[in-house]
Parts: sequence; structure tokens; C-alpha cells
Amino acid sequence: MSTLAGTSIPGATHKNADEERARRLHSSSSSPSHHVPMKIPDLRFEQSYLKGISKFVHTEHVNDGNGEGHMEVVKVDWGNVAWITFRDQMFMPLLQGLVWGAASQFIVPVSSYVRRQLSSIFGLRPPRPPVKTGEFTDRMRDWSKSLSRGAEANIALAK
Repeated sequence: MSTLAGTSIPGATHKNADEERARRLHSSSSSPSHHVPMKIPDLRFEQSYLKGISKFVHTEHVNDGNGEGHMEVVKVDWGNVAWITFRDQMFMPLLQGLVWGAASQFIVPVSSYVRRQLSSIFGLRPPRPPVKTGEFTDRMRDWSKSLSRGAEANIALAK
């Protein structure tokens, strides 16, 4: 902001003020304590979705016969837009959930095995004894196992 004859004019700058600001910025950026912040990427779903469907949505500007106005004609390839919507909203979240669910079945036992091995090798701490569960938990586990045993028996009898 600069002043002209005692009045402020927003947006008006002097060339010397710009040069002074640039010089101060340059001199401060050469100091080791100055840190330039990185731009944070926009990872919102909406932005990536709109970028994905923008290839299949076309806008045309059409002038009317009089030359007085114009219209926008939007052409949409609905098949590709539907596929991208299905892929981004339904298929990919389902696939990610399946992968994480399957991976968790392996990650927990493997990590506990590695932890036990490392603690026994380095003698960090003795392995913990298995946790004693309650009577109700034991009954529920036995009940759920009996459900699968019944199915196995039915399959064996059907053969």
C-alpha cells in the first residue's frame, strides 16, 4: 500500500518498496535458521474425482444466430463417468478393506512371533505367559468352533 498526496491507495506499490521486500526476503532465506514451508497437497476425494471425470465431460460455447448471447452445451460420456464413480466410491474402498482385513490376519501373529524371537535372542524380557480368559469367553469360543465342526460333518456326510 502506498500513499499519494496523503491518501492511501490499496494495491499501489512503489518499485523501491518491492525491491526492498525482495532484498529482505533473499537475505533472510540465506540464513540457516530460515525454513521455507512446503505446499501441502490437496488430497481430498472430491478433487481427484473431478479430475478423473473431467476427461469425459466436455463443454462447448455456442453463439446463438443473433450474436447477442451464447449458450453452453455440456456433453457427458455417462458410461465412463459411471465407471469412475463406481470404481472410486464402491470398488476401491471394498478392495482396500479386503486387503487390510486379510493383512491383519497375518500381521498380528507375525509381529508377535518376531517380538518373541527378538526378546528371546536379546534377552530383553521373558515372554509373557498366555492370558487366561474368562469362562464365558471359553464357552463362546467352543460354541463357535462347534458351528464349524457341524458344517464339516455335513460336508463329509454329503460326499
